[in-house]
Amino acid sequence: MLLIASLQMPAQTTMRDLWLALPDSVVPYLNASQRTEHADFIDMGVASEVKNLLDGEGRMDTLTARYASVRLNDNHTLQMRLLTKSDSTQVVCLVDTYRAPEPESTISFFDTRWQRLGDTFGLPDLHTLVSDAGQMERFFAKPDTLSQTATDELKKMIDPVMVSISLPEDEESVILQLSTPFLLQDEKERLKSVLMQTKFKWMGDLFKECE
Repeated sequence: MLLIASLQMPAQTTMRDLWLALPDSVVPYLNASQRTEHADFIDMGVASEVKNLLDGEGRMDTLTARYASVRLNDNHTLQMRLLTKSDSTQVVCLVDTYRAPEPESTISFFDTRWQRLGDTFGLPDLHTLVSDAGQMERFFAKPDTLSQTATDELKKMIDPVMVSISLPEDEESVILQLSTPFLLQDEKERLKSVLMQTKFKWMGDLFKECE
């Protein structure tokens, strides 16, 4: 009976499998051979520095069974997390981040055949998020040392609104925070007093915002 049950279970894909099968449309300047080089260097425990098709140099920082982090070039990083749903199907969460110089990210979801999924799995839609003042409030705190007027003035400094996303290696969560483009260093320091990260934890079928 155990043998029959194991045969009925869907085969579990690893992040290495997904990385090697990554469509060229996701990273057009990194071909299959170069992706294989990255993975092989990680397996050998040596620096995973590989030249891409544009003669830039990238480095794979981490590749585990369920997670990958790759610096594709100085301004472009890719993070991927393999999630398992309650019905044992797997979902790929992919975060694409560009720095110019402040980070701005997109997040996408795929099945294990790299077919895009039209679902945010409980995360806020980024296009709606940056245009909705109510949703934007999740990124701000009002310190006791600042008046509401001073806090509101600091909020107005964030223009344009850009969201940076990260996938921690050690937990199944997504962290969102605002970037601070076009500001002087002292202005960024002042903004730190009111900005906060927002974390969403994977609960098996959806992400749930942490309190």
